[in-house]
Amino acid sequence: LGATAFGELGSGRRLFPYGEHYFGPSAKLRVPLAGHNLRIETGYLFAIAKARDDARGQIRLNLELEM
Repeated sequence: LGATAFGELGSGRRLFPYGEHYFGPSAKLRVPLAGHNLRIETGYLFAIAKARDDARGQIRLNLELEM
């Protein structure tokens, strides 16, 4: 279990612009599957600042099969 954050860092002239930022809890899990490993990463990210104009948040799901 942990935390995940996504957003825009900006440029050298302007660090942390008024961009879209997301932050929230996440979980990683490794499941043995037929002699291979299935890695699952999931989380819910809450919209922060300007991102709240377009969405309340994001559900993220990443699946990876290690062979």
